[in-house]
Amino acid sequence: MIYLFDNISGWANQQILSERIYVDETQISPTISRTEDNSWTTVSVGDISEGSSKTISVTQTLKVSAVEFSINPSAVGTYFPPDVQTYTSPISGLFESDNPAIQALANQIVGNETNPYLKAKRIFENVIAYLQYERQTEEHSALWAYNSKKGDCTEFSNMFIALARAVGIPVKAVSGFGYLPLYSLASASTSVTGIGHAWAIAYLPNYGWVPVDAVWPEGVGSFGELDYDHIVGATTSGNDVVKNGRIYWPGPGDTSYTWTYVGTRPTVNLTWGGQIAPEVFIEPTLSTASVVQDSILKFYVTVKNSGRQNVTNLQVELSADNTYFEVPAAQSISSLAAGNNQVLTFDVKVKGGVENSTVTAHVTYDSSYGTFIAEGQRTVNITIGAPSEGASNMMLLALIGVVIGLVVVVAIALLRR
Repeated sequence: MIYLFDNISGWANQQILSERIYVDETQISPTISRTEDNSWTTVSVGDISEGSSKTISVTQTLKVSAVEFSINPSAVGTYFPPDVQTYTSPISGLFESDNPAIQALANQIVGNETNPYLKAKRIFENVIAYLQYERQTEEHSALWAYNSKKGDCTEFSNMFIALARAVGIPVKAVSGFGYLPLYSLASASTSVTGIGHAWAIAYLPNYGWVPVDAVWPEGVGSFGELDYDHIVGATTSGNDVVKNGRIYWPGPGDTSYTWTYVGTRPTVNLTWGGQIAPEVFIEPTLSTASVVQDSILKFYVTVKNSGRQNVTNLQVELSADNTYFEVPAAQSISSLAAGNNQVLTFDVKVKGGVENSTVTAHVTYDSSYGTFIAEGQRTVNITIGAPSEGASNMMLLALIGVVIGLVVVVAIALLRR
């Protein structure tokens, strides 16, 4: 049994565009099973002779986009349907929401507040302030995080879940991947063993499930929004996650199997690995000239193709507050090969001094998967005649990732995160 990535909508935006499964060199079409939380398939590899192995390979192409909830606290209800109330239960060794210390802290944080959104937001902010981020070599529970006052994404998530459940807010855990190379593309692909990530989804009446990540971006977190660099593996209530005193999250790469044998009992081993690589990924960044000359400030838009596919029909345009800027017409790039970049220059007329005004570059482009949009932003401060200052903040609206999971049947050890 092999966990797979699945389509997610609402609290995340993830779509499976293609899926191919092989046993050695032969493509197969096994049944895909799904529940509300997870997707998996069961594969039969047949007989394995002494000293040999068989390989199951899974390739999934995912389209991942950002989501952002606009939550009006006064529009959040107070009624939780019975089917979500199960996600308020304590889980021993994971979400100890029935522990007196956890309950006392949760009640202290929310006080007399009754609005579920405001309660969850207070808990979110307090977890960020309470815990010191520190990478861990193994997974720990909410109570461990409470006592240690430190942890990484798992401990932050587990503590948020336990505190929220302690005051009656339904929360699930999410296990998946944080695709860090989107911030610094040092290589074309990344091993899944190094980018595991955990966050949560909380249920808010009249809004449904909303994402909560207490560590991404570090020190700030994100509540009610999810960037395109979060790839969802699986969600869980926490039941059956703790086994023999250790935490094992479900998700792609998590496998189990049964087998029979003839003759002497053999030694069977299971190993796995995988890569995530950007298939279509355009990265625009903005920079400016050092001074305004004759009321013109030059903007340089670097359009980089960090994906593995060539793209075509790129349209690059700027947008800005017309109170301060007059932007020129859009420019075109007929095609951009994988790994290449092109710099376009825009002469932007400046109407006067400006403070903290955002200029945005929009890039629309075509690929074999369809048309996508990327954006790059720069905050501009200008005193006419003086150098401009700014800081760029790259933001991409569309991503296609190729996920290649490799499972080799050779031994009896089950691999976990």
